[in-house]
Amino acid sequence: MQYGLRRETSFFGRGVDGQTALSAIALACLCAAFVFSPATVASGPTICPFRLATGLPCPGCGLTRSWVALAHGRVSDSFGANLFGPLAFGLAVAIVTLRLSSSLTGVSANSLSHNRLIRVAVKAFVGLWVAWAMFRAARVALA
Repeated sequence: MQYGLRRETSFFGRGVDGQTALSAIALACLCAAFVFSPATVASGPTICPFRLATGLPCPGCGLTRSWVALAHGRVSDSFGANLFGPLAFGLAVAIVTLRLSSSLTGVSANSLSHNRLIRVAVKAFVGLWVAWAMFRAARVALA
């Protein structure tokens, strides 16, 4: 028996690999960004549990407003809502594009997840995002 991470998870009773699930979630979030209007999300309630509990922004606070603003061509508003929002939006577009192209061409995208350069880039991106979020939370706490 092999121990470690499983490649498949149960998704509505069907075996779905993690990349397919991630692609589906990214696609749903991208579609939602185009459907909602910037005015709707700007006046929406605060739903972040961390922010509700502490009053401080988490790394994801502002992502919805950022993605919706970017989807509607408001680039500066997008960066203003969350500095990493447009970068995460681009990453979601890349994930969906790679998955669709691998489905259409029949070439497996699994080799990309094993690419050392991609793994290092993702770790650096997440590290910078978390460091920026800590700086932003500290700035709010000290204000």
